Amino acid sequence: VNAGGVMLSAVVLADGRIAGTWRRTLSRTAVTVEIQPLRRLADDDARAVARAAERYAAFVDRSLALAMKGGARDRKRRAR
Repeated sequence: VNAGGVMLSAVVLADGRIAGTWRRTLSRTAVTVEIQPLRRLADDDARAVARAAERYAAFVDRSLALAMKGGARDRKRRAR
């Protein structure tokens, strides 16, 4: 959620609650999905977010580069 209150960012939901935000960057062949959690995601939630990103990449017909932000726990994953 934008701190200025003007625009709503794309949000990550876990159990019906906002757990973070996400954004995507498209190139010719890939989509980068960057997740910025508001809190540490449970392993099940992190896997669900990754699966959703994979479905989104398939929808836009691109390979996926997934970046899960979060300080020392930053993770990058490539799929497809």
